[in-house]
Amino acid sequence: MAPPRPTPGSSNITLDGPTNNFVGPFNAHGNNITVVDGAGFDPGQHQRRRQSDVTSSGGDISQSRRQHHHRRWHHQQLDAGSSNITLDSLTNNFVGPFNAHGNNITVVDGAGGLVLGNVSAGGNLM
Repeated sequence: MAPPRPTPGSSNITLDGPTNNFVGPFNAHGNNITVVDGAGFDPGQHQRRRQSDVTSSGGDISQSRRQHHHRRWHHQQLDAGSSNITLDSLTNNFVGPFNAHGNNITVVDGAGGLVLGNVSAGGNLM
């Protein structure tokens, strides 16, 4: 008998190496997702059940304009350092507090009801 396989999206995903450089949209489905990218980050089709931690140590965190699907964000912690965070898709639905650190931060919750948690913007918060 083969060992049991985890249900898709039920396991944690941790890709926290400081030299990671993901090119293009990053797509993942998991329980808790932790990602570090050294050169900017496009969250792509993130689907998580609990928490998402995204750190970009060398560039912006921004959504791809090519993707128009519904994005449900649960308890996110975003850190772009001195770079910008732009999550301005009308299909975003933030559930739980929005926590972010960056220079200019732009966030849109198309479902309404955005709750700001710990937000630190060196420039503009929109």
